[in-house]
Amino acid sequence: MNNPLLIIADWFDNQKDRDIQLDLVGLVAHFHLDSTIELERDNEKKIDKFKNYLTDEDLSDKEVIQRSIFMRGLISSMLDGRDTEEGWELSKSRIEAVSERMPDTGIDTLNSFMNTYEHRKITWIAWSNSWKALIDSDLADRNLFDWYFSESTNKMRKPFNLNS
Repeated sequence: MNNPLLIIADWFDNQKDRDIQLDLVGLVAHFHLDSTIELERDNEKKIDKFKNYLTDEDLSDKEVIQRSIFMRGLISSMLDGRDTEEGWELSKSRIEAVSERMPDTGIDTLNSFMNTYEHRKITWIAWSNSWKALIDSDLADRNLFDWYFSESTNKMRKPFNLNS
């Protein structure tokens, strides 16, 4: 199995819709341990910081597992409600309610939401399904810890060099 953080990074990169990527980064950044991601105003830099968090090569095996478990839970939480037709209908009704309560500004929010509604709904549901498949396979608990113990064991087997 590959490094689980790199698996998450590949999953993220495979979502080619930059707006959806930015939406997800915005959602996870709010609860993320690295506040520099949330505070970044440049969208491309924000995405780069998020990807760098996943692809940092200077992490110990333990740090890789810690970040993987954290990101697995965080992304799953952010996808909740965006993974079903029902969840999207609930979002739509909430936006409509905001629009009714705030006629001066709410209509802009509603129009913006409705302009991309079908595309976002279809894309988010598909991306959520691919995430769930990843959770059930490569990012399942057993596979994460198999990777960890495999990496640790491989490092212990390397010959010790007294000259280094």
